[in-house]
Amino acid sequence: DEIDVIYCEAHPQVKSSAIFIYDNRPGGLGIADVIWENVDRLLDGAYQLLLDCPCKEGCPACLKIFECRVPSPNEGLDKRGAIELLGRFLKKEGWERVIKFRYDKVDDPERARQIRDEVLRIMRNKLGITIEHPAPLVLSSEEAEKHKADGIWTGDKVIVKEVTEDYMVWLLAHEYTHQWEFGEENIASALCDTKVVPDEKLFSEGFAEWVGFKVLDFYGLGYEMEKFGRHSPHGFSPYSEGFEILKWIEDQDGAHAVVEFIRTGEGYDLRELFERSGMIERIAELQVKRSV
Repeated sequence: DEIDVIYCEAHPQVKSSAIFIYDNRPGGLGIADVIWENVDRLLDGAYQLLLDCPCKEGCPACLKIFECRVPSPNEGLDKRGAIELLGRFLKKEGWERVIKFRYDKVDDPERARQIRDEVLRIMRNKLGITIEHPAPLVLSSEEAEKHKADGIWTGDKVIVKEVTEDYMVWLLAHEYTHQWEFGEENIASALCDTKVVPDEKLFSEGFAEWVGFKVLDFYGLGYEMEKFGRHSPHGFSPYSEGFEILKWIEDQDGAHAVVEFIRTGEGYDLRELFERSGMIERIAELQVKRSV
């Protein structure tokens, strides 16, 4: 309450736009001086916050300051513009790459193939997932829309929409994992048997999610990784539940154990795995919510 901030698009004293931070108490309390002394650290923290936040845009739910007497500046944020502004002002290296990676759609098939090759290299070198003959990659939003998906492995090719590069990294990892699972027959058939698992997609989709998560980790895309493990409020999701089970295995025994389990279906009692990973408890909670 002791500080006020005013933004002026044009101020005669500085002959440009300006932001004024000042003590609003008579005589001042010296708080504005302290802020000015630490303004570089403050702006650097704001820049890092923009990079770490998983949202593409700043929205009122995040930004609204209800005590603010000037409501209009809190209606939203051009996050792309804010990253550029602070990146230029603080002379940060790589802010252009950040913007391109997060906000510019990949519409060049050759660039998409380069991303695909890098993703496959990470899958091979970091996870031991080798695809001998990668399916042809088709970059086409129109073709993807026909399948009502952002990306799909059709059995003979992978089709992806023209999306931002950070999302494409995950999308390609996910779809080429399906080629590894089924096209090259690497997933244990028992893990897709509804006699022993609650959904035939539990482990195939869960594993594709997990591989995408790991590739994002190697890219350093923490803001994208935050989207994983969020359970659907509408019911059982083989994607999120499968991911949680495999993440539990990784936390206990490492990434290699996850890949080996998918290959063999061995090493863990499924019933115990469902219980210890929390899946049965989550299903019970969903059933209670539905009955209310």
